This record gives sequence, structure tokens and C-alpha cells, in this order.
Amino acid sequence: MKTEIAKIIDAELNSLTSWNETNTDFIRRVCQIYMDMVHTKKGYTTPSLLKEVLEEVEIEAVEIFRVKTYGHYNLASYRRSRANARQCN
Repeated sequence: MKTEIAKIIDAELNSLTSWNETNTDFIRRVCQIYMDMVHTKKGYTTPSLLKEVLEEVEIEAVEIFRVKTYGHYNLASYRRSRANARQCN
């Protein structure tokens, strides 16, 4: 699970869409992408466990997000620094 969430976060961080997105909105979107991916896999979880799985996914996503954006105040700050680095290259 952690590896898949990290891949989604990497892809979404590199995407320069949703510049006005908050950290919370970003995490929700990442979780939704992951949960959509999980639902395509048959037999992964039961509806009764869905809430628990979502909570676990959110915890992992927040942890990974913090590691990936270390040193930045928020998502907008991280994306601005990435955009500036791309312009310098």
C-alpha cells in the first residue's frame, strides 16, 4: 500500500495542476485515487472495512506527503520551488 500511495503522491506532486489546492485537499485527492485503484481489484476489502482502510490510507498519505515535501510550509510552497527549479534548468 505504501509504495502505491508514494507513486500517486509523486505523480500528483509533479503535476502542476490545482495550484490553489490545500494540503488537505491534496491528501483527499490522493486517497481518492488510491481507493479508486483499490476498488478495481476484486476482493481487496469488504464494505464494512472500507472506513478503516480509508483511515489507514489517509495516515500513510499524510506521512509520505510530509517526507516528500520536507522543508516546505505547504503544497503551494513546494510546487513553487519545483517550478522555479525547472525554470533554472
